[in-house]
Amino acid sequence: MIAKTNVEATHYMVLGLPGPSRSLNKSVLKSAYHKALLQHHPDKSRKFETAIPSPEEVNRHSEYSVDQITTAYRILSDPVTRAEYDREIRLAAANTKEPGKGAGTGDDSIFRIGLELYDLDDLEMEEGGGLNGSDIWYHACRCGDKKGFLVSESDLEREAEWGEIIVGCRGCSIWAKITFAVGDD
Repeated sequence: MIAKTNVEATHYMVLGLPGPSRSLNKSVLKSAYHKALLQHHPDKSRKFETAIPSPEEVNRHSEYSVDQITTAYRILSDPVTRAEYDREIRLAAANTKEPGKGAGTGDDSIFRIGLELYDLDDLEMEEGGGLNGSDIWYHACRCGDKKGFLVSESDLEREAEWGEIIVGCRGCSIWAKITFAVGDD
């Protein structure tokens, strides 16, 4: 299905892109794909000392293979597989054990010490408890704050594409990842 997420190099890194972004459009992706092919293709790259490079020299100068570049483009150019791949990256980043490592995405802010995991069904719901009478969901934190992890309807709508949201406790430094499914109205 989708290529295994590699902490060493994500598909974004293979194509020379900064990381998962909702604003990444097809033309930027295609341009990055062509640039990566030219940069890493053994026949197109002119980094070699001799006209016919040895296999060792090719490996030394080609960080990514043409197959890796093609796979990265194929996965990132399809909105469905890209969304699933981005989710894998986010999950890997949230589950990493190394502080400051964002699963190779270059985003050190993804890792959270003390991450609690909940499903939206685990949270209490308060109808009309939010701003403008919107619904809110909350869960007590182990620090004692009864509504430590608080999520509003607008928070869920904003993160509906991902099906998860990471929120900090209002009373301490613990974070919670709350997963949810978006239902049809």
